Amino acid sequence: MPDKNEHLELALQRVLGHLPPAHKKEEFRDCLLWEMCVDTATSTQKEIVIITEDAAFYQKDKFENGIAYLLKEEVERTGAKITIFQNISLYLSTLKEEVLKLDLNLVIPAINEHVYSTVLASVENSPHSDIELSESKIDTFLTEVPDDIAIDFKLRYKISDLELQEGVMLAEAYGIAEGSAMFSVHKASISNVQMTGYRIENIEGQTVRQNGYAYMSGVIFGGPRYIPYTLRKKI
Repeated sequence: MPDKNEHLELALQRVLGHLPPAHKKEEFRDCLLWEMCVDTATSTQKEIVIITEDAAFYQKDKFENGIAYLLKEEVERTGAKITIFQNISLYLSTLKEEVLKLDLNLVIPAINEHVYSTVLASVENSPHSDIELSESKIDTFLTEVPDDIAIDFKLRYKISDLELQEGVMLAEAYGIAEGSAMFSVHKASISNVQMTGYRIENIEGQTVRQNGYAYMSGVIFGGPRYIPYTLRKKI
């Protein structure tokens, strides 16, 4: 990987040769940024995303033309994986297309694996109850980390023959578990499953039993925990 001085020299050569992204102002900074992006992309073999409204990066200074031809040619020649977007919204729209491929057949069972113990504990005094996951709702959100998708979930469990207290039975009730989790697109795995609430409702939708918060990541801890992300854009 070139050292800092080599990056500076390459950027200066680009400015003197009037090569993009050299422009009328801040051209050296833009050229230095480009040299570092190309170097990082080629040395790590990872994709670099540039989000900029600086016309110097675009063919004939027009966003609709895409990346400047000479920059595109350089990317193809070096094998660097670099994509450029005019704004964050356009970038997020491409991520949305990937997230829409989220396999709910993987996500829902993984969340259920964490949540089920809480549902089971809520009927521990009712040994003849049967529990069945009947409905699920999953909302997904983009975060500032492209590989990490935030999830809000609501799972509805049908509970048969629930004994609320001695002598009081419900032939049918529903356990409602709500919370959030993180999904790693690269690893295709769920982590940081957090329940924000759990309650049992009768068939009329009235709450007959309610539990507090629980945080689950292998074991259960008391009190709420929150997933640390600042960008949260619903898909």
